[in-house]
Amino acid sequence: MGSENIFFSGYVSALVSAMPECSESVATWHRDPVGGNASIQFDVGSWLNELSAELRPSTFAHILDGDHDSVSSCVRITFRGWGNILPILASRGVDGFGVVFSSAMSDEGVEVDDLQISSLAIPSVDVDQSVAQQSDPLAAALSEVVRLRKWLLQNSDELSRWRALAMQQPN
Repeated sequence: MGSENIFFSGYVSALVSAMPECSESVATWHRDPVGGNASIQFDVGSWLNELSAELRPSTFAHILDGDHDSVSSCVRITFRGWGNILPILASRGVDGFGVVFSSAMSDEGVEVDDLQISSLAIPSVDVDQSVAQQSDPLAAALSEVVRLRKWLLQNSDELSRWRALAMQQPN
């Protein structure tokens, strides 16, 4: 078993320990073929099943090793087609959310019409080391994963307002 597989198994075990309601099948390993960044992608259908389908983000990911291509290690949430509300959210802010709003970028570096929400930088974890060797940075990272998931689940009214704005704003 390669070091990435060992890391992923340990990550999922730590995630389930932090969130017992979470199943082991909620996450998948992903390595970006373009930039080489490693991430854990969460299945939004089961990960955020308490939200109605139209309010779920298209992706919820933990970017693990943010030292490639100037990408910071963070939790990143993307809402496909909601990019047109970026100026509204940026001007109004979301008190206590602790995130950065931006437009998502395509693999070619072109801005697309998706709203991207990224946590403030969190400690990087090295996928070539065991989870046990990085328990403190991993605990901090998982805390941010749990915090943002919880925020989404507890703020469906706010997400409904965002979606309504996205649907009425011209692209």
